[in-house]
Amino acid sequence: MPRVAIFGCGDAGELNFCGLKLAGFDPVVLCDEDPSVLQKTHWAPKNVARCTTKNVGTIYGSEDVDLVVVGTPDHTHLPVASAALAAGKYVWVEKPLATATQDIEMFAHLAHTYPGRLLFSETFTYQAQIQATILNLGELGGLQGGQTSYTMWNCDRIMGGGKWRTETRYNPCAGGLSHNFMVLRLLAASPFVRVCSRGQVLTYHELGKHGGFDTMHGLLETAAGQLFSWYICLATKGPNSPMAHRTAHFMLQFECGALIYGHEPEHDRLIVNGESAYFAQEAEAVSWRSYYKEICYRRMHEDTLRAMRGEPTLHTIWHGINVAAACASAFESAHQNGIWLDIPQVLQG
Repeated sequence: MPRVAIFGCGDAGELNFCGLKLAGFDPVVLCDEDPSVLQKTHWAPKNVARCTTKNVGTIYGSEDVDLVVVGTPDHTHLPVASAALAAGKYVWVEKPLATATQDIEMFAHLAHTYPGRLLFSETFTYQAQIQATILNLGELGGLQGGQTSYTMWNCDRIMGGGKWRTETRYNPCAGGLSHNFMVLRLLAASPFVRVCSRGQVLTYHELGKHGGFDTMHGLLETAAGQLFSWYICLATKGPNSPMAHRTAHFMLQFECGALIYGHEPEHDRLIVNGESAYFAQEAEAVSWRSYYKEICYRRMHEDTLRAMRGEPTLHTIWHGINVAAACASAFESAHQNGIWLDIPQVLQG
């Protein structure tokens, strides 16, 4: 049973802890820079060690830790991952890998330097509807194109819920897009090569200080020529908005079918050769968090376990690198009034 140290004990820490346990890992250490956050980790048994980042050297040097899970704020992933890899650990990193192109390029360097040790995955692709689409790809044929959106009625959950989200230059909209782009990257089976976007600030008006747009829209192109339009809004004005019932939405056209993943579960359709394909109904909204922890995070970390064994997995580190680069480029394009930006070849995977 691989032993795990979890870095970052906020929301991501709890979700990863549950998923890791269910997938067959043994979380042995929780680590956070803020002692007050560690005091709130009631979701983990008392026999799981806690430490602040001031004492992380003991974790890197410990033979009792096989895997380091990095769930710290997005812009702080690189130093934690680099140190853990240098110490000989397997390292799994939350999405997005990084928020700046320079850091993403360093992750690409680490992936080459430590082959098979730097791991990545993403929860949304383990949803029942996406899993059903993956299972039917042989009959669906190639993905032709489509559109996707990400909406959040409680924008404060992303924009103001953590100070790092509003006090760093990186855009929370681009962070939200990671889910959507990861699904597209997987189903397209082709890397993203360029992106353009425009953005609008609806809540935080000092863009330079607060770092983000509330609304962005744009186009994303793959090496195979597939084109996707996307839209994201973190200010849909409350739960009564028809766009507020789900965060991620998809309308994708395949050669022999289509996926419609709507704003509400009853609108979902997977059409394969003119017929509706079956998939299990996802949890109701009241039990969504439990579904996410116990199903999606479990499935994701079962893949992490397979990756540590050298077995095939749904995602590779190069998916994470390519998607992070697409998100960062989308943010930069919005700052430059919608120009097309090429994604560096080294980040295409």
